[in-house]
Amino acid sequence: MVACVRYFGKDVLECANDENRMAQLQKENDEFLARMSANRKLEKEMAENWEHSKRAISRFKEAKNMSDNDFDNFLERVHHICEHVFMSDFTPDVLEILFKGVNYDNDLGCAERAAEVRGRNERILLEKRQSDGDALPGLHNNRSSRSEEEENLTPGFGLRRRRSVWDM
Repeated sequence: MVACVRYFGKDVLECANDENRMAQLQKENDEFLARMSANRKLEKEMAENWEHSKRAISRFKEAKNMSDNDFDNFLERVHHICEHVFMSDFTPDVLEILFKGVNYDNDLGCAERAAEVRGRNERILLEKRQSDGDALPGLHNNRSSRSEEEENLTPGFGLRRRRSVWDM
């Protein structure tokens, strides 16, 4: 009661005798107690969720090769973004991060299609260059492209030499 007088003045004591004011104070106090109860319930639920999330967090940190410090920095960024979103404080950086996050799958699909088209174009250009050649004359002539059996044949005499005993 002393604290009430300290913060709100003597008027608080005067309303103690007024039944309507006391009913209004009781109603406000009940709403305050309900909010406090809801806050305690919410905090308890958050603690339970954190315990349930520890396994997923450890797997996430392993998959991303994150240290505890890296993960704490990551969570700070997430909390920073969430705080801005929940407070409707949209800065250009927050909007850019949210836009990239929302459109990630679409952007990834577009990039894949562009890479596929670029790969096809490169293959077509490579095939065209190979078919056109490099404008140099061929290095092989009739004599250099013959097989070993054809090497023993001459145009005029057929078989140039017989196989000898030493060839076996």
